Amino acid sequence: MTIDTQEILRQAVVETVGKIHLRGANQYKSFIDERFLKNDTTISGTITKKSFALFSKRNKVVNSKDKEKIVELKSDCSSFSKLYIASQAREGNLEEFFKNENQMFPPSLAEGGKLRQAKKADLLRCLESCCSTKEEQGHPSAEVRVLRGVAVVHFLPLRESITFGEYARDVFVPYVTSDLERSFRVDLVSDVYVTNGLKMTARENKGRGLVDVSYQM
Repeated sequence: MTIDTQEILRQAVVETVGKIHLRGANQYKSFIDERFLKNDTTISGTITKKSFALFSKRNKVVNSKDKEKIVELKSDCSSFSKLYIASQAREGNLEEFFKNENQMFPPSLAEGGKLRQAKKADLLRCLESCCSTKEEQGHPSAEVRVLRGVAVVHFLPLRESITFGEYARDVFVPYVTSDLERSFRVDLVSDVYVTNGLKMTARENKGRGLVDVSYQM
């Protein structure tokens, strides 16, 4: 069982762990016999790759995107036809009819029921057009500053700090509080994987791994 995800491994992986040493010894013996004793294969001959069931390999079924799109289009067409016929029978307003979505998830935001992936930097262009900055003593002035805790920890120097407490007291906290001189409020944000959030969606697409331990202030 993997400790971080509490996932019980498949029987094939258990067999690999139990027999991997014996299989490795047999492969080594076969290598020596074929290349040095019997001379059936040259020393530079290709070694056949063995595919074993390992911890990192999972039986993940990947559906074809083309097939998923075809299924969605058929479902969309069927739903649209039924709604359109019902709207005509009830003398509905077609302009109002076409204003509404006929899918649970808008295609512009989701694909196959999953949120479309995008670059975070693209969101900044939308935000920059909604705000303006003022220069004050060489630093941009703002009402609220949002700092990403992990990024701040990475770019601040350790200096003479030995323990986490010393680093927080002498380096981290003074840097965060110094931003209060140029703004009315400072928010420190850390990575939190909230259900139905963008971070959780990205993690599900990448697969399970080591837990990212974060903190909040």
